[in-house]
Amino acid sequence: MAKKSKKKFHARVEIYFVIYLATIISFFTIEGEVREYKQKQEDILVQVAKDKMRDFVEVERVEPFVDEDSLEVRMKVIGEFDRSTFEGAVTFREALPEGSGETPTEVEAPLRPEDEPNWYAVALAKSKFGDDADKNYTLHADFSIMPDFSEELIHDWEERFQDREVVETLVQKIKDVGSVTLPYTHTNPI
Repeated sequence: MAKKSKKKFHARVEIYFVIYLATIISFFTIEGEVREYKQKQEDILVQVAKDKMRDFVEVERVEPFVDEDSLEVRMKVIGEFDRSTFEGAVTFREALPEGSGETPTEVEAPLRPEDEPNWYAVALAKSKFGDDADKNYTLHADFSIMPDFSEELIHDWEERFQDREVVETLVQKIKDVGSVTLPYTHTNPI
């Protein structure tokens, strides 16, 4: 009788051990899924932050100047950003007809701040373009900025999102992302 009782005891211990193992495995599976869910939420929030950052900068005006020896472009860039963090580069891309199959000539140069507030410029000698100096070019610029969160902007977001905590989280995510590069294309040939 003692043997039978021992077998039942071992069977119960084995069943409890299997249940215990299954519980541990389930816990780790659920923990992994929760971690994956949180990471997806984090990725979505970072993407929303990056999309919102596009609202911080706007190219209000582009003024190209072409003379015999050089090509200069001035851009008025406005928005909610820290002016001291502004960095930008301009790529002049040869304007080719669609479907031409040719590789366009490209020349890149950094934007520099002007004395006038919000104005940035680039000037290139036409010799940088080689034999293609007299062709038409489109302008592509990439700006890197660090947003500046004014009270007015935060208040506007609070009205839109109807939740201060969401706005605070979004502001923190944008600060965590840091400066972001924002593209701009001027399609009228210069």
